[in-house]
Amino acid sequence: MTPKKRYSLVALAIGSFMYVSNALTILMYIWLPDHLIQNQWISWSIQDLSSLVGILFAMLLVYRIPTKKREPKPMHIQDFLLTLGVVETTSLLSAMMILVVFTILGVENGTSIVDEIVGNDLLVQLVFVCITGPIIEELICRKLVIDKLRDTGEKQAIILSALFFGLMHGNVYQFAYAFPVGLIFAYVYLRTNNISYTILLHMLMNLTGVLTIPWITPLSIYATTYVIFFRRPKLHFEEPQENIPLKTIICNGGMLFAAVIIVIHFIVLGIH
Repeated sequence: MTPKKRYSLVALAIGSFMYVSNALTILMYIWLPDHLIQNQWISWSIQDLSSLVGILFAMLLVYRIPTKKREPKPMHIQDFLLTLGVVETTSLLSAMMILVVFTILGVENGTSIVDEIVGNDLLVQLVFVCITGPIIEELICRKLVIDKLRDTGEKQAIILSALFFGLMHGNVYQFAYAFPVGLIFAYVYLRTNNISYTILLHMLMNLTGVLTIPWITPLSIYATTYVIFFRRPKLHFEEPQENIPLKTIICNGGMLFAAVIIVIHFIVLGIH
């Protein structure tokens, strides 16, 4: 299969996932009576079930793309905890930077969707934000995208994985921290071939956001400082068999479809 076809099918799968999951959610909201939709458990369950259907549809679209079987590699507990610290610090700094930009530009801060999530019952957040949400997002953004694209170039696979992950959130504020965090998750999956590590990292990141644990921030900054100045990790990427031009990656039908769906997604949820 040509690289262009790979990129087109993966982008088509991502766009289809977003379209199918959102369309099913909207249809269920229209079909079910209001008193059921107002129930937080039912409302979130509808979104997750719709997302699972979207994942199945996306996987069918990329089924024909050949994938090499790679053995999972263990991640040492110390490396895992340091990575979690870097993830937390990256998320915090990115969120602060975009809020500063919003303030300078004099636009709405864009945190309304986050405030809406936080406004849910704590147990609902723990189940859907900290458990099911990370599983769904890691399966579609890391497992699917990277497995199908890494053979054409690991750097391209990482960037697209993080880009789709950020854009799926549907607003600039969340994109600002989801994209850099997505880069870290993608690299962890590439080097370990084990999606459970990124799922757990994602769960813990969301958990600290839901519970607002005060001592997490200083510990995370300490871990990040230690990694930068003492560990000094060298990123390793496998070289692709051929260099793929940017035009091949973005100029195809699948990418056009995904771009249209993403724009609609942003408009529906609100640009900020």
